[in-house]
Amino acid sequence: MVWVKIDDSILDNPKIIRSGPIGFALHTAAITWCARNLTDGFLPQAKAKQLLSKTWTDPADEDGKEVIWELNAGSGHCGRDADEVFESVISLLVHVGLWHKEADQYGNLGYQLNDFTEFNPTRAEVLHKRSVRAEAGKAGGKQTQSKRQAKPKAKAQAKPKQAEQQNSTPVPDPDPVPKEEEEEPPPPHDGSFAMHNGWKPSEQIWQSFDVALIPRWASEAMVSAHRSHFVANATDARTEAEWNQSCSKWVHGDWSNPKKRPKKPDPDHSADPYGGTGSDWAV
Repeated sequence: MVWVKIDDSILDNPKIIRSGPIGFALHTAAITWCARNLTDGFLPQAKAKQLLSKTWTDPADEDGKEVIWELNAGSGHCGRDADEVFESVISLLVHVGLWHKEADQYGNLGYQLNDFTEFNPTRAEVLHKRSVRAEAGKAGGKQTQSKRQAKPKAKAQAKPKQAEQQNSTPVPDPDPVPKEEEEEPPPPHDGSFAMHNGWKPSEQIWQSFDVALIPRWASEAMVSAHRSHFVANATDARTEAEWNQSCSKWVHGDWSNPKKRPKKPDPDHSADPYGGTGSDWAV
């Protein structure tokens, strides 16, 4: 299937306006026919009158009767039937320059649609694209087929090995060698900081809380919780600077999340919701 391209300003084209509604419909139908048949915009003369139907049917009424209408045109006392209407419109399309009377490479008479290949791919381009897609599909199909064929072979090769392993009797080692005991992990690196209840954040950490407009009672409560958590889980070797950095991220993160903010303690500062006293953190 080939998609056609039509300029979105086609309704403002003077040639289309001059051709009228039937001319517009006939021209659009010609574009789609040429694209589907890969004619590079050439329309055989015999096909021009067959692009559009001459009749249409209204929906059935309450009695189930349908009304069939046939295309014709009239002007004053003059009238034209459907064939005459199409002949007149085709002549008009040629007159305004949307169609050009020409013959194809075999000498068949017809019409060449104006600027067709400027907006739509040529026959050669469409066939090349289809060929590339077909080759890609074949390559993908071969890969899929090879994978499917490889699976049964792999299973067939694995079955004898599994049978040998199941039927084989283990032979005891006459001289067993005891396994070496696992070495203990190395001690913490130099400069590591042992967490303990006496750890306090640095002055720079407290200043960062003040800059972030975190109330002192809130920062004290969250630092207390941070200390309690990491004292209980202090199994890795970190430097004191690393503990300070972790504490800072903890407090700023909790304060930025309304759901994690601590509740303001009692006025006497004795009921810390995080379990600390708060007063021993004052700086």
